[in-house]
Amino acid sequence: MKSILMVAFIAGLTVTCGALYLAWQHNPQCEYHCEGVIHWSNLLPLGLSWFAVTFAGLLVVALPLWLAGKRRQ
Repeated sequence: MKSILMVAFIAGLTVTCGALYLAWQHNPQCEYHCEGVIHWSNLLPLGLSWFAVTFAGLLVVALPLWLAGKRRQ
């Protein structure tokens, strides 16, 4: 169980970092940063939403598989 949570957490962080990097690089309207100012009110919800979707999605897939494997033993 701990390994499933750890893998989901690391995958969530990886996907989140990728999404935030892409948002940072593609910033044509100064939505995330502009003139040395970081707009955390736009950047943090983006990161949290990507993390939540990835983490929850992996748990939804992995936990039933883990429970099915436990029942067979």
